[in-house]
Amino acid sequence: MFTLEQQKANRKLWFKKLEETKLKQGKGALCTRNNEYCCLGLACEVAIENGVHVEKWIDEKYNNNFYLYGIKDGNSSPAYLPFIVKDWLGMKNIEGTPINEPISLFKTSDTCIIMNDDLKLSFKEIAKRLQKYESAYFVV
Repeated sequence: MFTLEQQKANRKLWFKKLEETKLKQGKGALCTRNNEYCCLGLACEVAIENGVHVEKWIDEKYNNNFYLYGIKDGNSSPAYLPFIVKDWLGMKNIEGTPINEPISLFKTSDTCIIMNDDLKLSFKEIAKRLQKYESAYFVV
């Protein structure tokens, strides 16, 4: 669907957003009702800004606390990337888990979700790590 060159260019847009955004960083969801974003939620926003068809809505089954991204009638989660955004970035999976790299380089805490929510790395720190270990997180 997207070429490797397009995916690399799309990642650069996301990394730039992570490095420069003034949006508030949150945890527990891609985006909270209070507009606090996970690093993966920012990926969804960048995809939308660049013409990817991704819907964003609040769903009452999550007590109206979180935005969901994706296609309303499809499988959506408040915590994981929609498949279209995963593909747009060339990310290896919807959780942002590093794979196919030497085991000593990574541990479970290196997922995008855990870096954002548990380790509380800043958006800039997450961008640096994703760029440094790009082949672990993305198809290159």
